[in-house]
Amino acid sequence: MMRIEDTFQDDNLIWGTKALPNKIETSEDIILVIREDILLLGFRAFSFFVITIILFVVNFLVASTGAVPIVKSLANVTFFTVVSMLIVAFAYQVHNYYLSLQIVTTKRLIDIDQRSLFNREVNELAIEKVEDISYKQNGVWGAIFDYGNVSVQTAADVSTDTHKSNAMTGGFLFDNVPNPAKVHSIIAEIYHQNQADQAHLNAQLNAKYMSEMMDGKKEEALTTPADNSVEVKTDHQ
Repeated sequence: MMRIEDTFQDDNLIWGTKALPNKIETSEDIILVIREDILLLGFRAFSFFVITIILFVVNFLVASTGAVPIVKSLANVTFFTVVSMLIVAFAYQVHNYYLSLQIVTTKRLIDIDQRSLFNREVNELAIEKVEDISYKQNGVWGAIFDYGNVSVQTAADVSTDTHKSNAMTGGFLFDNVPNPAKVHSIIAEIYHQNQADQAHLNAQLNAKYMSEMMDGKKEEALTTPADNSVEVKTDHQ
């Protein structure tokens, strides 16, 4: 399993120019950069390829049947137009795939969703706000090729985006990421380490506060003069 110490090098150099809500801090390490499983992009590419082959066969059959020249020309124009549209559509899919990603750091989760050429949404969630982490693999393909969804829930409503996260509110949903069990484990490890660090910091602050209180009481006891006066009672008869 990936250890928290196994982080990316030169984080500021890599992410210093990215349009993130808050820049990566010098004390913040990037643990994971996750995208949708590339296998799904391969499935889309295969679908486009199959459609292209079918169109090619249809165009070849039209050209081989002795159709009139205008029909052949129309078939050729249709074939090249549809193939060009398929190429543009696949390039659009690659563009959105490459620019949509999730970043897991030692302090937060960052979700970058590229919805179109000029439409990008970026959300972030502090690690200390995480309340529950779970993952799910859907269907036979997800189980065979080891991809699935990782759900990160919080107490507050962090995201109410119905397009992103399948109408999930109060957290993030990382869709179709590879090896969801490992992603789940790493986020959980960061969360528990963050909790332990926070508890240790609180203990140190409490100890410092108690020490200052005790020092203050000692100083007060040393500076307060003792009352040594004796009350003398006289009995007049």
